[in-house]
Amino acid sequence: MLFAIVVVLLTILILQFVVKQYRINTQLKGFVSPPGSLLLRHFNVFSSENDLIPNLLEISRKYGGRVKLDVFHGTTVLLVTDKDLICHVLGTKQIVLKDAFYDLCKKWIGQGVITCKPEKWTKTRKMLNPVFNVQQLQTYVTLFENPIKILIEKLKCETGNDGFDVLPYLSLCTLDIICETVLGIKLNAQKNTDLQYSRDIHTVTSIILRRLFSPLKRNDVTFRFTEDYQIEAEAVRRIRNFTQQVIDERRLKKETDAKSKKSSLLDILLEAKIDDKPMTDEELIDEVQSFLFAGHDTSATSVGLVLYILSKHQDIQDKVVKELESVLGTDNKYPTPTDLNEMKYLEMAIKETMRYYTVAPFLSRMIDEDISFGDIFIPKGLSIIVFLYGLHMNPEYFPNPEKFDPTRFEKEVTPYTFMPFGGGPRNCIGQRFGMMEIKCMLIEILRNFRILEVSGHIPQLTAMIVLRFKNGMMIKLEPR
Repeated sequence: MLFAIVVVLLTILILQFVVKQYRINTQLKGFVSPPGSLLLRHFNVFSSENDLIPNLLEISRKYGGRVKLDVFHGTTVLLVTDKDLICHVLGTKQIVLKDAFYDLCKKWIGQGVITCKPEKWTKTRKMLNPVFNVQQLQTYVTLFENPIKILIEKLKCETGNDGFDVLPYLSLCTLDIICETVLGIKLNAQKNTDLQYSRDIHTVTSIILRRLFSPLKRNDVTFRFTEDYQIEAEAVRRIRNFTQQVIDERRLKKETDAKSKKSSLLDILLEAKIDDKPMTDEELIDEVQSFLFAGHDTSATSVGLVLYILSKHQDIQDKVVKELESVLGTDNKYPTPTDLNEMKYLEMAIKETMRYYTVAPFLSRMIDEDISFGDIFIPKGLSIIVFLYGLHMNPEYFPNPEKFDPTRFEKEVTPYTFMPFGGGPRNCIGQRFGMMEIKCMLIEILRNFRILEVSGHIPQLTAMIVLRFKNGMMIKLEPR
């Protein structure tokens, strides 16, 4: 009897799955579905975090900018590198709902500005905009100087070595910068190189990606019985405790220094009200953690990639240094916001690096209403993955994409073909901050060191929330 009940239930589940897939396939128009296995469909595409980006890049080049993929558990996702569809999806305030992938991040980031639902996001974004206005950004530039000076002293210890991984140094520096500027506290992470926070961030992001590739771990119920569940729980606990300490420190500083006129993100959050209610500590942690991660990890990776690229292209490095000397002279003058704006070739080199190695390779949206666009129809309930890495390596938008060429950005690129900070209303709120920070770090590093290539080193990409490199970001330094 029990066996018969089980058979009936399984039959019902299979029929529901078949009906759902049939409905999607008959409604969905304008997308190509590559050949896949009968049972697993396109599981092999998603089976390895090391091969994910190459697999998706090959598919997008072979089958075009609008591809339908069936993931292992029957979930259909739409892989998009078509600029017109991307513009239609991202360029409207009607489609700002993040998809189920971001649910995997909520234990860690919670309901902050990165992951929260549209109704909360609208209020939060408006509240946070003053933190990144032009006047405030100019103030931040002066605050970059001290953490970057510490970074330079740390890097001097590596001169003469045959090669070293520069990313750990950069990550601690950007963590100090985001805390001292946007959050209004001194963390001194570079003087505490054993900081657990950075290791926990890497642990959590690794587990999130493993969950994406595992049917067992993707399900919240079965995930609880895995070792990763316990590891993630401990890491998340430490991350959020660390963030609470950051909040408490700023709160205490505000109370003891009432005359301070500085207005950091934390100050705004501590005084803010949403729907006439002060933010709870949990809500504060969500927002602060969103900025701690997004504000340091992506910038550090971007700087590391530029340094790696310049190590392999000495001619481009020389042009950047020549521009620095032209704008700043040779007397170690610290750059002003005006100086940063004048460094056009440096900015082009940064942008070309962001195209060549897209630090945040994906972004996604949940379609919560039917979409009709030209010959395309997308029923609600599907996820769209905007494959930014594939978009930036699309030869239709960037001819000879495998060639590193900063002069691509001498002219404005076509809208929605270059989006290292996302696009549309829900783009990165701190993108101008990030670009200024990256420029300042590179300027000081290049003034002090010539960046040399580590022979034979090629970073081994692995797909995570941001790019990771299994073999590090190896460079050599020579005093300039």
